[in-house]
Amino acid sequence: MHRKYGPIVRVSPNQIALDGSIGWSNVFSHATNKKAEFGKPFEQYFPGDTTSLIGAPKDRHRRIRRQLGHAFSASALAEQEATVTQYVDMLLDKLHQLEKGGDQFDIIPWLNFTTFDIIGDLAFSDSFGSLANNAYHPWVLSIFQGIRGNAMRRFFRRYRMIGFVAHRLGLAKDFVVGEWNRQTAREKSAERMRLGTEGPAGRHDFMTYMLRKTKDGETAMSDEEILSTSPILVIAGSETTATALAGLFFFLSQNPEKRNVLINEIFEAYPDNSGISMRNTAQLEYLHAALEETLRLYPPVTVTPPRVSPGAQIGGFYIPKDVGSFALQQ
Repeated sequence: MHRKYGPIVRVSPNQIALDGSIGWSNVFSHATNKKAEFGKPFEQYFPGDTTSLIGAPKDRHRRIRRQLGHAFSASALAEQEATVTQYVDMLLDKLHQLEKGGDQFDIIPWLNFTTFDIIGDLAFSDSFGSLANNAYHPWVLSIFQGIRGNAMRRFFRRYRMIGFVAHRLGLAKDFVVGEWNRQTAREKSAERMRLGTEGPAGRHDFMTYMLRKTKDGETAMSDEEILSTSPILVIAGSETTATALAGLFFFLSQNPEKRNVLINEIFEAYPDNSGISMRNTAQLEYLHAALEETLRLYPPVTVTPPRVSPGAQIGGFYIPKDVGSFALQQ
């Protein structure tokens, strides 16, 4: 679309699509004091949400992001390596068992089992048990339906008559599932919050860092901010990772020569499958190149959350106040 029509394309009466080359610097980067900010439409994901990481206005978003950043520091990630490795080893055992069976199988559910189990443990110190049970946890399974429902809700908000008909015909059940998912995640978060900062057996998880106070002894994140942000961490850290890995495996299957290059790099680095760690896998250049190319060709999230113009210039064009904008990732 942008190749044909240019970096700024009007896609509806009150919305424009931006090429990433100008979208990131003009709209989605942090605004300076001299530059008006493109704000968030607070009804985008959850109506009225101003407390979650993705729904919060600039100052609150910055504070939440700063607090969550501690959970993703080098030392914090190193502390979680054993947890991640546990589930990766379990996945490999399951795949070996399936291979011995001799039948073809779909790897996508197994990738989702793994990533959701990992994020459940990292976020709440409580796995969803999908790998152990060879099946989706009911709540995890309903997340996919809820994501679809959220997309439909945004569509129906633009085409209200179609939404009205869909509701009358009972075609909007996914809406209810999406709200139920959100409430279930909040309840799971509240249950973990009651255990305190350190969590089960003194383990650190994402909740540990959200519950911690600042160095000045002040509350870093309110209870509502934690409850509304936790569901986002679960989805952002699970389904998207599984989707990216599925894309990687597909592209490698379609390019045997490239697949062999990657296999050789891995076996040269780990001839006996020992000594694999987060630190040294970061040195596998071809693996990282393959992952980055996968994200370019098959991004799990293809569009940025929209922003609303304050009335500003983009690429030499004046964008009136309250016009929505988004950038395509591909």
